[in-house]
Amino acid sequence: GLDHLMIILDPENEAQWQVLDKVLPEDIFTTVHLTYTGEEFLQPHIDRLAKMGANALSLSTPNEDLEEKLQDLRDLAAMHGLDLVWDIPVPYSRNNPVTLELEGEGYDESPEGAGKAWLYIEPDGDVLPAQGLYDQVMGNMLTDPWEEIWKQ
Repeated sequence: GLDHLMIILDPENEAQWQVLDKVLPEDIFTTVHLTYTGEEFLQPHIDRLAKMGANALSLSTPNEDLEEKLQDLRDLAAMHGLDLVWDIPVPYSRNNPVTLELEGEGYDESPEGAGKAWLYIEPDGDVLPAQGLYDQVMGNMLTDPWEEIWKQ
């Protein structure tokens, strides 16, 4: 059965919170992704996710000017005991908690993993190395054997 779930949360969408309210008590490891654009105040949402029992949090921002705030949000998640997950198929920008840590240690880029550490599966079953790479279909989970997809 289902044992892992990822939700890209729009904190202003109450229906998504209702879904989380039903899913989080179940025996399903749930990661919630939040994208920080600078227009929203995410602290109460992270607090709410922790109280609801989310297992893990993924954070990103499309704006390099918000890196310091992203670090603050990462620290808040850690304070709540939320695991930070970065290798999930979300629309990740270059600005995510792992990149921030690696840059602080003298690394220029985060590890490349598309098609190696993670895959993205479209609703129609098409397997892509990462979200948005629509011209690089590796196969289809509904019609192709896994061994053939993995060879791609």
